[in-house]
Amino acid sequence: YLLLFYAGNRIAVQLLSEEAIEQLLQLEEHDMQVLLDKDQLAADVQPDAVEPPSIEAFNECCSSFWWGATYVVKSLAKQEFLPAAEHFQQLVRKSLLQMLTWQAASEHQFTIHIGKHYRQLPHYLSRTRYEQLLATYNIATEQRLLEALTDVQALFREATMAVGAYCQFAYPPYDVQ
Repeated sequence: YLLLFYAGNRIAVQLLSEEAIEQLLQLEEHDMQVLLDKDQLAADVQPDAVEPPSIEAFNECCSSFWWGATYVVKSLAKQEFLPAAEHFQQLVRKSLLQMLTWQAASEHQFTIHIGKHYRQLPHYLSRTRYEQLLATYNIATEQRLLEALTDVQALFREATMAVGAYCQFAYPPYDVQ
């Protein structure tokens, strides 16, 4: 069910049988919030908090970001805008959002839940940082894509330094300024 409120808020509500609840609870991730559970069948369900990165995950995120950035530039140099934009979205932006998530979580001792599609991430970013991130979504021209790439590199560099410091990871050598 979809509940629509006068203020414009909406809530997706799902009624589940006891068997369906048991199956759902066996999943590793619980991206849900239990509103009513009279029988306490899902009493232990809490949204999964963001996990601290392992050194391997941290390095992989950095590698994906910086290699993705080179693919963007190479595609633009070949006047291939669509592949450049795709590399930007699938490699660069994805890695940036992951690093920003880790940074936000590290500032809250990894007790926060970001939600599906980074839904809660804006609540954990400063207004300035969020506006900087939003500005990188305008990539409709080659010039805007290059500007966005420069901007996300600065955001990524800052977030990587913060996460690395929190987790005591060395800054990877991918970033040559």
